[in-house]
Amino acid sequence: MTTPLNYGVALTELRAINERLRVSSLRERDLALELQRQLAFTDAITTSLGEGVCALDREGRVVFINPSASSLLRWTETDLLGKELHRLIHTSCDAGCPMLDAIRSYGSYRDEEDVFVSRDGALIPVAYSIAPISSGSTISGVVLAFHDTTDVPLPSWSNEALRAAEARYRSLIEHLPLVTYIEQADTGLIYTSPQMAHLIGFDATEWMFEREFWAGRLHPDDREMFDAELERADETGKPFNLEYRLVAQDGRVVWVRNEAFLHRTDNGTPDYRQGFMLDITDLRMAETALQQSESYLRTLFDHSTDLIAVIADDDTITYLSPGSHGMLGCDPADYIGEAVTSLVHPDERGQVMDALAEARALHITPVPVEFRIRHVDGTWRWLEAVGRKVVAEPGLEGVVVNARDITERRLLEAEVTFRAFHDSLTNLPNRALYLDRLEHALRRSARSPSSVAVAFLDLDNFKVVNDSLGHVAGDALLVEVALRLSGAIRDIDTVARLGGDEFMILIEEADGLGQVLHVAERIMTALQTPIMIGQRPVIVTASTGIVLGEAHISAADMIRHADLAMYTAKDNGKDRVVVFNPAMHLHALHRLEIEHDLRVAIDHGELSLRYQPEIALATGALFGVEALVRWEHPDGVTRLPADFIAVAEETGLIVPLGAWVLRHACADAARWIAASDLSETFALSVNLSLSQFRDPLLVSVVRESMADAGLQPSRLILEITESILADDPDHVAETLQLLRDLGVRIAVDDFGAGYSSLGRLRRIPVDFLKIDRTFSTRIGTDVADTALMSSMIDLAHALGKQVVAEGVETQAQAMLLHELGCDVAQGYLYARPLLESDIPALWSTQMATAASA
Repeated sequence: MTTPLNYGVALTELRAINERLRVSSLRERDLALELQRQLAFTDAITTSLGEGVCALDREGRVVFINPSASSLLRWTETDLLGKELHRLIHTSCDAGCPMLDAIRSYGSYRDEEDVFVSRDGALIPVAYSIAPISSGSTISGVVLAFHDTTDVPLPSWSNEALRAAEARYRSLIEHLPLVTYIEQADTGLIYTSPQMAHLIGFDATEWMFEREFWAGRLHPDDREMFDAELERADETGKPFNLEYRLVAQDGRVVWVRNEAFLHRTDNGTPDYRQGFMLDITDLRMAETALQQSESYLRTLFDHSTDLIAVIADDDTITYLSPGSHGMLGCDPADYIGEAVTSLVHPDERGQVMDALAEARALHITPVPVEFRIRHVDGTWRWLEAVGRKVVAEPGLEGVVVNARDITERRLLEAEVTFRAFHDSLTNLPNRALYLDRLEHALRRSARSPSSVAVAFLDLDNFKVVNDSLGHVAGDALLVEVALRLSGAIRDIDTVARLGGDEFMILIEEADGLGQVLHVAERIMTALQTPIMIGQRPVIVTASTGIVLGEAHISAADMIRHADLAMYTAKDNGKDRVVVFNPAMHLHALHRLEIEHDLRVAIDHGELSLRYQPEIALATGALFGVEALVRWEHPDGVTRLPADFIAVAEETGLIVPLGAWVLRHACADAARWIAASDLSETFALSVNLSLSQFRDPLLVSVVRESMADAGLQPSRLILEITESILADDPDHVAETLQLLRDLGVRIAVDDFGAGYSSLGRLRRIPVDFLKIDRTFSTRIGTDVADTALMSSMIDLAHALGKQVVAEGVETQAQAMLLHELGCDVAQGYLYARPLLESDIPALWSTQMATAASA
């Protein structure tokens, strides 16, 4: 229905147009002036105005629209300002459009009817009047007055097909998750479904008035492909079908699948293209991720060192992965079609075939198995494999085997197992393996007439070798002994190293003691040849204890009995074989008793000291004394060091015992010096054992002993053995220097009986060399020994050391030593070890003798 507006309303509308145009561009201001000059035409316009008013410039762009018009068209004022209004007409075209015709060609008033497309895609029939705005002969624009046509049917040119199309598109919009669109062949988009805004962020205000909308949205890399597909579709008449990328309003890249069909007019002219776009971004991303994952997995697969194989039901290999090359050493393709057993070690073929059968029976349940396969170089590689039957996987039939190389792990496990039961130095069985074999041998012997025997062997004086030549030399000696022992026994026998210099031999299937002793004899013979340690030959002997197995005897008892027999061999002079007998238990008990009683003796004052005089050969005067310990046993027998020092060394009691000796000897010497006015050269000599020397408190004990007694450090001489010098050269030199810093002097005892290095003697801080008594007793009777004694004295003097000769028993020996330049002598010629109370008397006697002379 048409509702005319009164003049005041029309004038108000025109003034609003005038005000809006006043602030527009220069061209628009010209239009505003023209409107003002044509106020006379206002009456003609207002008589035909409807509810809505809209003004267009010469290009058909909206320069003004009132709320009634925007409401009627279902667009906002902001949406339409500056836009070509004719593009909202459902049959919009560049030529023949009444709006454009009114501006470009005609200058008369006219009425029109059209179907406009609303912002939400609805079709709205609209009747409107067009009044041109002219300036002379020039058309500046038009004013449209819209009329309400709510009850007016669509124009005659709109038929039932149009209604059906609208219903179809509406259905697509409502039910399909895609964008539908219609694109005029010559003007561009005229419709898209609302999903367009969700797809790429553009609504109707941004595509409806843009002729080349798609051109601005295409991804640059897909433009050529898009144009080619469009050209193909247009030329062939086939649907446009392409997947490509669009650039969304916010810069996102959106993948779409676009399918469209070009509709033509009856004469074949392209009319419009109708199609849809489906958002496949997630699908493309998933495909890309899948491709990347497949590529990643393929890369891992191709570079994996694991073996993957497919074994057919006939046990032939149908596939081998590239990673199996490292395990096989050749091209995996060489084994395709081969039986799997051709690669497997014979010892594990049965296990592999059983595992394959189990995998086929259990289907997808994995079946583990470990086996070896042959490398092309002839070696065998251990594999840890899992096989499973593949089901419901087209193109893949059989058992899939995944395996990894565990050769290094197997070797490591074997090494760990070997080291757990073998000695790390000699590779001989250790105590655990030896005990296990002995127990098995005893069980076997219980079912047979043969016997089992155990031989316990301990090297004689190995400690001296180890201490003097060093641990490296000692280890080399042990390795050579192990080789000789292994070569001296039968194949059925076992040699084991228990630790240190202790070895055990298991003799199986022995016919009796005679055969066991024969084996022992071969062992002793094998050790007779000197062993070369560097350039030095070393003669090795051993003390061996043997025990024969008896009914119901345990392995532990046999080892203990053999041990007792070995100690008996040592006590009887070493380098011999002793067969166990029950009386040896008494000896072992005796050693335990010594250890116990010695502990009590140290704590209860059962120890005493004796002093061996030392005489200066040049003057015959008393040079000093050497402190010697005695044990006043409660049984009334005074025991010499040989009866208990070895036990003290073995048990560690030598450290408190040595400290007792040092403390009491210093006190005795200080008392003598104060009471008898002994000469300034008088010195006290005290022995230090290796265990004492290793004691970190040694220097403190020496310092405190002298301080408590009031003894001058220069009067104390500490005697060490050659074995101490060889123990740890750096530690020895450091400790000796600390002792020398206290003011005491150092002597090397029993020189010549060990393995002292002349170079070492030159470097360490030593004051005296005490030559072993074996050299003193033979001088004068043996030319070679006399010459050797002379050489050692000269050597000592050349090194700046004084010489003390031990074991001097005759006046002839003393005179010869004096002639050879020896400084001090010690032995029974002068006196046996004396009590503490005898020393002042000895000094008085010497002083009286010197005065009478």
